[in-house]
Amino acid sequence: MASVVEALKPFHSVGQVFAWSDSSVTLTWIKSCPSRWKTFVANRVSHIQDIIPPESWHHVRTTDNPADCGSRGLLPHDLVNQTCWWNGPVWLSRPAESWPKSALEPERDILHDEERITVLVVSNDSSLLESLMERFSSLRTLQRIIAYCRRFANNAKNQKVPSKLLSGPLTPPEIQQGLLVLVRCVQQHSFAEEAEKISNNLSNSLPKAFRKLAPFMDDAGLLRVGGRLSRASLDFDVKHPLLLPRDHRLTFLLIDEYHKRFMHPGVQTLHNLLAQHFWIMSPKRAIYAVVSKCLRCFRVRPLGAPAPFMGDLPSYRINQLKAFSSAAVDFGGPFDIALGRGRGRNNKTYKGYVCVFVCTATKAVHIELATELSSDAFLAALRRFVSRRGRCCRLVSDQGKNFVGASNILQRLVKDAATHDGIRFEFNPPGSPHFSGLAEAGIKAVKTHLSRVIGNQRLTYEEFSTVLSQVEALLNSRPLTPLSSDPNDLSALTPGHFLTTEPLSIVPEEDLSDVRVGPLQRWKLLQKMHQDFWSKWSKEYMHTLQQRMKWHYKHPNVQVGTLVLVVNEQTSPMKWPLGRIIDTHPGSDGICRVVTVRTATGLYKRPVVKLCPIPL
Repeated sequence: MASVVEALKPFHSVGQVFAWSDSSVTLTWIKSCPSRWKTFVANRVSHIQDIIPPESWHHVRTTDNPADCGSRGLLPHDLVNQTCWWNGPVWLSRPAESWPKSALEPERDILHDEERITVLVVSNDSSLLESLMERFSSLRTLQRIIAYCRRFANNAKNQKVPSKLLSGPLTPPEIQQGLLVLVRCVQQHSFAEEAEKISNNLSNSLPKAFRKLAPFMDDAGLLRVGGRLSRASLDFDVKHPLLLPRDHRLTFLLIDEYHKRFMHPGVQTLHNLLAQHFWIMSPKRAIYAVVSKCLRCFRVRPLGAPAPFMGDLPSYRINQLKAFSSAAVDFGGPFDIALGRGRGRNNKTYKGYVCVFVCTATKAVHIELATELSSDAFLAALRRFVSRRGRCCRLVSDQGKNFVGASNILQRLVKDAATHDGIRFEFNPPGSPHFSGLAEAGIKAVKTHLSRVIGNQRLTYEEFSTVLSQVEALLNSRPLTPLSSDPNDLSALTPGHFLTTEPLSIVPEEDLSDVRVGPLQRWKLLQKMHQDFWSKWSKEYMHTLQQRMKWHYKHPNVQVGTLVLVVNEQTSPMKWPLGRIIDTHPGSDGICRVVTVRTATGLYKRPVVKLCPIPL
């Protein structure tokens, strides 16, 4: 119709348009406000009303509607004799006053299905406000909702008094009143018994925590702190703050609002700001519960995941093995080594490093001096170590490039090196020195003695190597077990007993070289001494490894999909990469201590203690 009217404009001006339909439901939609109907119908009704005004639409009976002939279809012989199709209804050629008028009786069920129902409920039930507080995470939004509801109620009551009608943006007093409505609802829910006792002048029967505050009810029915500051020259809200429970949703929303408004202060500062207007029961617990979940504060001071329960010792730590057949290795340094002694040569130095091998069973220590941290330097130190201590079956180390490179070189030089040489490298996860405590403790002990003996002196390679040999002997003379309770027994089991059948630094004894001992007796004596050492090791030393000195608590395993910060000690916490756990690697006891994390730069395997789960 709109297209026809537009096409006739150059030739003939159309004064009035009449639209007909035999659908009473459609006519009811068109003649009503679009906002009454659901979105689909409302959009189309609005479009129709923009083209043809609602008053131009009329109802026609189905028998007089020529459109039915086209929509339902007619056979050719029926179409020839169908006057309604060719000429329209008979009454259409008459004056408009004589056109038939039919009352609209639409189907109510169809109208009801398409009608948009809006229900306004006004109630004093506090459960409605409680549900609102659970639905929204912003106190500011809640205040504005309550303020708009109060404005609507005010305008509904004062429709005949234009001066009292409110309009325009919400004012600060209106928003503040919205907060007081929420506080009143919370107090009625959480402090009902206390408020009733105060109203009945039974303050002495209040719990001790309330009696210390001397609470009272103000004119608005709000519970406030009486306190001892009534004579102070402060605002009323500061002298008598509103009482709030610790574990209510509104309390958490209020703390979160102040926390963000005042730029993420600490717990004590935030408590002082809140105390200007609100008195929260056990405030620091409530504040910490909210602040600990703040992502911005967490990124500044991340909290690492709790250390998993300490695992059981591996078999190579608690079974009888030849000394150094299984060892942990690590590098320490650098140390300054002088080029030599002579004029001008003391000031020329180069870097040196200490390679420490620790026997996993006996805690015996072997120290080698290396001039660099390369794989070749480590292989040279390993060859010297094996030449003096015998073949090693297992080496436990971190994933330093020198250790990984040495392992690759051995496998490349010797086909099936693990079987041929009997040396198997076991690498700890990256960034997890606590997985190799023996090697780390050995490095610490060596550095302690070097710092006390050498100090700031610069030794030559030969001098430094000599000092390291003496430190090695000293460490191998440390007792593994406490001294005997017998005051006359001054002996103790040391790592040196498993290396030379006696401590490496002992009190001089009587020379028995001239005493004749048969070869068979000597062999049996050595065998018995060796067996006595291992017997003492299993009876006196083994039980000292029974206790877990730390990491005693069992925590739930981290879950796949957890969002975490990956700890990087070389950068500030704000630059730590964000990642998501995609795989876990639980140990034989079912406790997960290592996981695989996906970050923006790739996949990494990290220990759980080097991750900070995001508080979501």
